[in-house]
Formats: sequence, C-alpha cells, structure tokens
Amino acid sequence: MNKEFQPISDAHIHAYVDDELNHKRRDVVEDYVVTLPVKCAQVRAYRKINELMRQSFNMDQIPYKHSDIASSRSDAASNFRLVRRQKTVMLLGIIIGMILGWFLIINP
Repeated sequence: MNKEFQPISDAHIHAYVDDELNHKRRDVVEDYVVTLPVKCAQVRAYRKINELMRQSFNMDQIPYKHSDIASSRSDAASNFRLVRRQKTVMLLGIIIGMILGWFLIINP
C-alpha cells in the first residue's frame, strides 16, 4: 500500500503532535485533523499533555533522543569495565601478597 494513502491512526496523530512526520505526511494528517473536530480536540489535548510533562519534569524536549540513551549506555559499560579492572588488580595484589607472605613465614 502506498504511504500516501495509508489510513491515519492514533500513532500518526501522536507523530504529528511530536513533529516527527515528513512534510508530505504531515500535510495529509493536518488536513485530516482539521476536517474532524474530535481529532482537532485530540491534538489539542495531546499538546497540552506534552506541555504539562515538559513543565513537570522541567525539560526542554520529551522524550530523550536515542543517541542520548546510547551514549549513557556506553558510559555505563565503560564504568563497568573500569570497576572490573580495578577489582582484578586488587585481587591480583592480594594473591601476590599472600604468596609472598607465605614464603616469608616459611623462610624467616
């Protein structure tokens, strides 16, 4: 089915409100919303909800960008590797210290 003639769903209306549609599809959804008062009220309600969310979370843009989530995951993975490396070095130090201590106790 051609994208231009796809029926307009609530997902399209949400994308319209969040400004995530391309210009062509945005025009189609806008024409649809303008012709139906119920859908026009729905768009106003969604925009009001978005504004209330921005105010309550004190954020400029909701939701987060996918790149922000990916970078926070890579930071977490990097921190995990650093902690794992530190624990490995500490464990090796304890093992070496135990071995040296054992030989020093046997051969004073």
